[in-house]
Amino acid sequence: MKQKPFAKPFVAILTSHTNMRDEIIACLERELGEADLIGVWHTFEHTRYYEQEMGTNLKRCLVSFKRVISMDELIKIKLFTIGVEERFKVHGKRLVNIDPGYVDLNKVILASGKGGGHMIALSPCVFADFLLWYNKGWKVLPWTYPDFRDGIYFEELEKMRQSFKKRKE
Repeated sequence: MKQKPFAKPFVAILTSHTNMRDEIIACLERELGEADLIGVWHTFEHTRYYEQEMGTNLKRCLVSFKRVISMDELIKIKLFTIGVEERFKVHGKRLVNIDPGYVDLNKVILASGKGGGHMIALSPCVFADFLLWYNKGWKVLPWTYPDFRDGIYFEELEKMRQSFKKRKE
């Protein structure tokens, strides 16, 4: 039997309540293990999609974790992060959006609850979004989200990729 493929898990945290980051990460570490890279906050201004629910002045940061996962764990991790989002709801509105994903040597995948277009169904309510491809540097795809497209996360994603590569050697 062939060995399962593995990857390095990470999350993209979106919120205007950046002071909650440590509390959010502590919740995530219960399922994903110790964080090993906590990225800087980047202004999120490419879409207003989340503003009605989450307010304005949104920022996003990436956080990766030391352990590796089998790629099929992404469904379970997405369902877990939905629970973390629920924990931080106020008056029925999310204060935080958490998109889990993974990095391996060749790609970045994010999990989403929204399907359509290029999304690949992993379960009835979890979809894989092939976000970036690696070929001597990160390459965007036609559907890559604008904030990932503009390269602001490339350095952090490369650190995650290199950390994963060292574990595989």
